[in-house]
Amino acid sequence: MVYKTLTITIFVPFISFIFHRAVEYSGLAGATNYELLKFAMTPYGILCFLIIIPFATVIIFIEVTVLILLSYYAHQGERIKLIPAFMQSLTYLPFLFRYGFFGWALYLLFMVPLLNIGFSSTLLPSLQIPNFITGELLKTNSGMLILGSFFVVVALFYFRWLLSLHMIVIEGKQGFIESARKSARMMRKSYWKMFVTLAYGVLLYFVLFVLLLVAFIVIVTIFSLVAEETGLENTTLFGKVLSSISVFALFLASYFSSPLFMHLLTAFYIDRAEPMDAAIRHADWDPTRDFHPKVHRSRLQRFRGRFVIVFVMVITGTLLLDYSVHVTQQRTHPFTIMAHRGYTMKGVENSLEALQGAIDARADYAEIDVQLTKDGQVAVIHDTNLKRLTGRNVAVYDLTMDELRKLELRQGNFKGRIHTLEEFIVYAKGKIKLNIEIKLHGREREDIVGKVVDLIHKHQWLEQCVVQSLDQQVVVKVQEMDPKIKTGYIVFASTGAMSWIHADFIVLEEFMVTQKAITSAKLLGKTLYVWTVNNAEDVEKYYYMGVDGVITDIPQDARSTVRYIEETKNEGEYIFNSTLSSLFS
Repeated sequence: MVYKTLTITIFVPFISFIFHRAVEYSGLAGATNYELLKFAMTPYGILCFLIIIPFATVIIFIEVTVLILLSYYAHQGERIKLIPAFMQSLTYLPFLFRYGFFGWALYLLFMVPLLNIGFSSTLLPSLQIPNFITGELLKTNSGMLILGSFFVVVALFYFRWLLSLHMIVIEGKQGFIESARKSARMMRKSYWKMFVTLAYGVLLYFVLFVLLLVAFIVIVTIFSLVAEETGLENTTLFGKVLSSISVFALFLASYFSSPLFMHLLTAFYIDRAEPMDAAIRHADWDPTRDFHPKVHRSRLQRFRGRFVIVFVMVITGTLLLDYSVHVTQQRTHPFTIMAHRGYTMKGVENSLEALQGAIDARADYAEIDVQLTKDGQVAVIHDTNLKRLTGRNVAVYDLTMDELRKLELRQGNFKGRIHTLEEFIVYAKGKIKLNIEIKLHGREREDIVGKVVDLIHKHQWLEQCVVQSLDQQVVVKVQEMDPKIKTGYIVFASTGAMSWIHADFIVLEEFMVTQKAITSAKLLGKTLYVWTVNNAEDVEKYYYMGVDGVITDIPQDARSTVRYIEETKNEGEYIFNSTLSSLFS
């Protein structure tokens, strides 16, 4: 509880302050997408990461070592207080900064949050590879092999090094390499026992989950009966109460997983280690030492009780405030559904068949990708290299439009052809709007932005399309050529700041969507879409979170989901179901 509070109030704001000041001093307007990479190459960016990475590593290291100490002494039948455990954890910091610091940073800041198995740090609980990367890799056999091999290698080293921190805390190893090697030797031929240990932990956590679930159901049932008697079952107040209860229950449940996992892992270590090794090396450390005179102990205990009450009140108030913001942001316009590259269940992506599929699915927009050909034509195609869809290792910029037309696209059981943006506009007129994403391959011989804008004017398509891009300069140029064209900036990597983005709407990659990001977009008056949302449950989730629409591969299912939500308008049912699914996941 103390550690989570410190993380929220001190650690995260400190890291955010350092990062944003460094971005400001580097002369960049913001740090998203390619600008983030540019920032990393500047002197301020390098200095920033030299500060943040060690700081974050130390914070997570202390959290883990304190948990190990608490668990170790508990297994020895002793009880160590929080402050002495924290003070003892500080004595291990010199070991962290010996040779091999990069290994600790890699393990704590990358492997642990990426796999997110058992233990997750408060500062960096999870790390996700963006869906647009994994999605593209999963479309080909070689990509699936690369992605699978990557996770196998990461998991292998994760489990081999699982006891490396125990080697520092308990055995006094003084470097990453030494600790990792000893951990790997201990884990050798012990994977099955580790699996059993983890399975036991899952069983315990499941029992805890059942108890929390029963308590949650009882509370919801009571509120449902009260709401039914008072006629509040469909009111905002009832939805707010249910949401606050469910989120707070999840918040409390999050406290148990990491300590439980570390306790089981310590038990596993003690069982496998030699008795001489499994003894704290700090012989001069007395875990029973009383740091507070008895006259102050009762005050400390009273303060601890008051702290718990205040903490619960603050968290509850924060959750209520967060949900109140969500409730007050009532939807003032329809939820927009954009078919990603058309409807790929009806045709090859970015083909006229896929466009017709999006029309039949009653999507509001068909999102399409355009690139410039060798002869200056605007072609509708996503990949610069066409091997994935045509089997030929050729690039868009090396072929004329006539040459591209001769290529046959294949995707699944579908076949198709490459067409121009103008042909798409003519086909879509009166049937569906277009979200035109301008993609730069870096070999443009003419101005692709100017050509797209000219086509929009030529066909009087201003009110029937929007233009988006991953490149901020493209967005700015479209606005300069015609401020009436609605533009969007696609964000696949960001620090969270949106104030510098000059676009009518923002498209966030799915893993970046948070209630904070949605609220920030609302306060800036910007429309917010999520990409790429590919299951109905997520469409429902984002609808209630307050986003303005989704870019999806399942426009037909998305339309049915939104129709069901708007017809039933049963927010209480959604809150209950989403809470259960979150607990199970």
